[in-house]
This record gives sequence, C-alpha cells and structure tokens, in this order.
Amino acid sequence: MNLRSSLVLIALALPSNLAFPKQVKSSCPIVEPMENLDFDAISGQWFAQRSIGTEFVPTGTGCITSDYHFKDGKVLFDFRSTSKSGQLEQECGNAVPAANTTADWTLNFESGNVGRSVIFSTNYVDYVASYTCEENGDGTLKESGYVLTREPEGAQAMINYVVQMFIDRGVDVTNLVYVRQFDCDYQRPSNC
Repeated sequence: MNLRSSLVLIALALPSNLAFPKQVKSSCPIVEPMENLDFDAISGQWFAQRSIGTEFVPTGTGCITSDYHFKDGKVLFDFRSTSKSGQLEQECGNAVPAANTTADWTLNFESGNVGRSVIFSTNYVDYVASYTCEENGDGTLKESGYVLTREPEGAQAMINYVVQMFIDRGVDVTNLVYVRQFDCDYQRPSNC
C-alpha cells in the first residue's frame, strides 16, 4: 500500500464530525511571530482577503473584519462576519500577548471560546499576515490563517505578496481561500 492510499484510508476512517480544518500532515510549519509589534499602529479595522477556515469561522464565511483597539491598557477586538446563509456574526473579547512577544496573542472571546493569533508580518498600512497551527496528536493539524488589508477589496498584488510569505514559511496555502468582501454591512452597530 502506498502513502497516498494510506492517507485516503486514514481520512475515510476519521469521524465525520471533526472540526474543519484538520489536515493529515506530519507537523506544523515553524512560523515565528514578528518582533516589536506596534499595538498603536495595528489598531483599527482590518478586512480579511484570504482565510484558512476554523470551526469558529468556517470556509465560505464572508465580510470578515477585525477591529483592534486599546482601552485601559488592554487590547480589545471586535470580529464580525456573515455566514454562508447570510447570518451576521460578531465576537468580542480581549487579546493577551504571550510572554516575550507582542505578536502572539491569546484571544479570549466573550462567548467563552479561546483562540490564538500569531502575527508574523505587517507593514501596518496595507496588510497583516497571521497564522497558527496546532498538532492534534492524531496526525492532523488545526490551522488558522488570515491575510488582512485595510481596505475591503485589497490590491491583488499585495494579497499575492502576502500569500507568498505564507509559502516561504512552509505553510500549505491550498486551504487559504478567498473571503468575499462585497454586499457587506460594515456600518452595523457594534455590541462590544
């Protein structure tokens, strides 16, 4: 039996209720957080152009925005999106930087969910690149990644440039998919 046949059999044997996007891969690529992230410069609204879906933000979700701001010494966030069915979603919370870095955040959602965001590159004006990966111990990976821009329709050359950064770090970009940013209601009031 060759490797491809083995992987197909493993995939077929996995329970169908596993949260997307668990990938059958050997290990996570090493993607280091950038050094000296400037919190003030990254604050404001960002629009997702590409995304590796998660159980919280499945593939097909559109109008994804992230708004970071600072209040009373805390990094606060407001994530908004529209599901495939058109339902408006919002998650609020705070981000706590990991020790010794400002670009590896634990995301504490008001809903009780906990996530992680590692910003590995930004120029603060045009783009943010974030990626996290966890090995599940069963040969699968749980990945999350975003290409964010300051404008709803980011420049394709900039998006390509950022996607190349993912590739250069060994990230498989097959699941880094387009995020719809049209027919969106960016003016709806925040509940955060």
